[in-house]
Amino acid sequence: MNNHEETGSSNSINIPYSSGEEKSGIFVFRHLGKSEAVLSCLCYGLSSMSVTLMNKLIFSGEGKQFPISCIIVQNAISTLFLALCSLLGILSSAKLSVKLLRRLFFPQLFSSLYLYSNAKAFEFLTIPVVTSLKALVPICTKLLERFFFGDVVSTLEYFSMILIFLSSAVTAHFDVSSTKGYFWAGVSIVSNVLWLASLRFFVGKARYSNISKAMNGNVLSFLVLTPFAWIQKEPQRISSEWSQLSSLFKASFSFSGIAVTIIQISVFWVNATTSGATFSFVGNFIKVPTIIIGTIFFHEQLPWMAWVGVIMGILSGFLFSLSKYLQVPSTNTLMRTSSSNFNLDIHSPNSPKIERSS
Repeated sequence: MNNHEETGSSNSINIPYSSGEEKSGIFVFRHLGKSEAVLSCLCYGLSSMSVTLMNKLIFSGEGKQFPISCIIVQNAISTLFLALCSLLGILSSAKLSVKLLRRLFFPQLFSSLYLYSNAKAFEFLTIPVVTSLKALVPICTKLLERFFFGDVVSTLEYFSMILIFLSSAVTAHFDVSSTKGYFWAGVSIVSNVLWLASLRFFVGKARYSNISKAMNGNVLSFLVLTPFAWIQKEPQRISSEWSQLSSLFKASFSFSGIAVTIIQISVFWVNATTSGATFSFVGNFIKVPTIIIGTIFFHEQLPWMAWVGVIMGILSGFLFSLSKYLQVPSTNTLMRTSSSNFNLDIHSPNSPKIERSS
């Protein structure tokens, strides 16, 4: 699926050093790499937690009347924010690419379904339940990749899979708050898994900048979701009820669009500056403060056995992350990085050109 001109021959950047500055140069780049890895993880963690809390506030409240339109506006705010940063030179040029749009078409269909079903799940279920159920996503993705791409699955990974399925069963059995909620949560999990798997199949290692992926993905989501919003007559309801909506809703609505932008960029950033194991660990670690803050802020209550299921889900996620960490091979490579390392696609005339657009 990937053309040779798009993939290139390597993502490695070899930096020659003179004998006098070799030692100091090594230290500088190692320091930059570690600092950026920490910053990217922090950015991803905070934005992920913010998006979860904002989505719960929006879609369990006034936003449940027009969920599709809320998602469209979030995408619109995100797209405008990316375009503005690009025009100001803060980020690299976010150009629309016909080739990238084609590659992203099917993944964005699943992504749009995921966004909608996730919004519906937040309407009916609590943050602890939705957050713990999301641990199914990386595990189901791993199983799908095992059968379709031949990926190796370790014993610890299989154990964590069994644990997460048990935790989901325990949570669903004792938390009978909403059958509709669990239905939409299931649709959200399946569509998320298919989204990630289709990204690997259709985009793969094609070398496009993080900003271009986010921009083109937003445009496709906008085109996919807008007709459905009009069919549901959501824009008409928003225009007639906008003056009656609370200031808190409007503020969280606007902020969530910016947070979506940050998480879109930070997902690519973390994967570029760290390993997949680190990304998985950060994603599971951030669930703990998200559940605590969400439970306190929204005054959510669950039966104690449902909490057992939630805790099992979080622990299984950490076990899965640990299994990925144990699989990472040790290396003495001095410096191995993708072309987006050390700058988050910050515009620079000396930055390697990685985007192919048409």
